[in-house]
Amino acid sequence: SMASALQEIKDPSSGAKDSKFHAILLRASAEYRIRSAENKDDADKALEDFRGARNAFQNQADTSADRHALLAELAVSMVAMLGTNEQVTEGKRHGPETVKKEIRQTLQKLSATEPEIMNDTIRALTRKFVEKQQPSMAVDIAQQLTNPNEVAGQVGLELVRLNQKAAAEELLKKLASADAPSLQALRAALAKPAGDGPTPNRPGAAEAYALLGDTVKAKATASAPGKAEEKALALISAGRALADANPTEAAEMLEGAARLLGGDARGQLSPWITVRVCRLLGRVGKADTADTLADTISDPQVKAWAKLEVMRGRLSLLKDQQGHDAWLDEVGDPTKSAAAAKAREELARHNAAVDLGYLETVNAWTKGNVRPFGLAGLILGQQDGRIGK
Repeated sequence: SMASALQEIKDPSSGAKDSKFHAILLRASAEYRIRSAENKDDADKALEDFRGARNAFQNQADTSADRHALLAELAVSMVAMLGTNEQVTEGKRHGPETVKKEIRQTLQKLSATEPEIMNDTIRALTRKFVEKQQPSMAVDIAQQLTNPNEVAGQVGLELVRLNQKAAAEELLKKLASADAPSLQALRAALAKPAGDGPTPNRPGAAEAYALLGDTVKAKATASAPGKAEEKALALISAGRALADANPTEAAEMLEGAARLLGGDARGQLSPWITVRVCRLLGRVGKADTADTLADTISDPQVKAWAKLEVMRGRLSLLKDQQGHDAWLDEVGDPTKSAAAAKAREELARHNAAVDLGYLETVNAWTKGNVRPFGLAGLILGQQDGRIGK
């Protein structure tokens, strides 16, 4: 079925002409293959699909939002290839060195002009590696990228948020002589004295206080008078740190950041920071606020990815209920927008995990350039229902 979806999207008579849409399907195929792999051939075919998706982005001059977002999602998906010693011996999964190499090569295609994409991606990778009980792999990858100290500090902060303090301590020990804003924040979050070194900047200090459980100081630091963009960053950093542990406090801070991003700080920060806030607002049940914030983004591709994050937030709160088709229209036209195509996959995936009756809806979507994303989502959703998300 997944092969049929790929064939349909590549059909020269009716399929998508832009290779980024092929990349979305290849990523989905790779995820399905590796999760169901029973032997080395299956695992190798999954790796081939992952590489095929990455190879869709050969044009380094392309700095579009779609390129950034799709490469980031691809890199995070690749963690699924990592297996236990037994799985690697049996050929059902790949070993750490192969996985690190493939993720590193994918991340290296991300433009250095968008560090916020890299920061979000490395944090997402850290979460995935912690689930695999391999937190050190995120550190290894970070140290092989551009601006390695800053990226490694982002790993460390995420490890603290995930209650992996021993791993964060080990990272800090390894980078004892290094410096970067994220490392300054990490030292503060681990209650390490700064000595004669620099203290964290305002966003770093707010995040550190939040990670230490001092919400009063986190809020005071983030809310203190100052430049609107600096205040927004501090509120976002603290809100991200508290999103799981204290969603009520996190929501208050993130809503404050949203007001600033739509007001006095509008246009002063990377639009990907606004996408980050939309993602976090969705996680804490503030999808309507996120939707309003997404409308302030001027770049149509970035706006579409922000709208996708709003939909993801809504789906995350539904559990055993199906999502609504009307949410797809908010993201955009799936024949033109990569985020809108991805939204079709994700809604179908969520709904299929709840009830396979969504197949009838997907079959009504336009063959060739829209339906394949729904078919891929149905297949992955059926798999989710069998093995658990």
